[in-house]
Amino acid sequence: RKYLERGSIRRNLKVTPGLIYNVSSGYRGGLQIKYSFTYNGKEYKGDTKKLISSSVADKFKDKKLPVVFDSINAVKNEMLVLPDDFEKFNLPFPDTLNWTMILKNKSL
Repeated sequence: RKYLERGSIRRNLKVTPGLIYNVSSGYRGGLQIKYSFTYNGKEYKGDTKKLISSSVADKFKDKKLPVVFDSINAVKNEMLVLPDDFEKFNLPFPDTLNWTMILKNKSL
């Protein structure tokens, strides 16, 4: 399902800041991140799981990170956290997010 959504997102790509409002331990480890973003005056929500130790969960709460979404159907969206997330959409990984890699490496 995510793979099909990515194709739709790529075709109608928009990027906007998303606010992380909840971070918890994911099933089988990692972080479960819940976020929201606004597009055309409407709020949308999404969630993602990242293989980052839950011991650093508090470092993500209330942060703003990029969200890619389908401009025709914004319920199709994905938060970009790590370099491979950006690669999926052929977007450059910004230096301002290097802290996410530092936390991921610390948690390995």
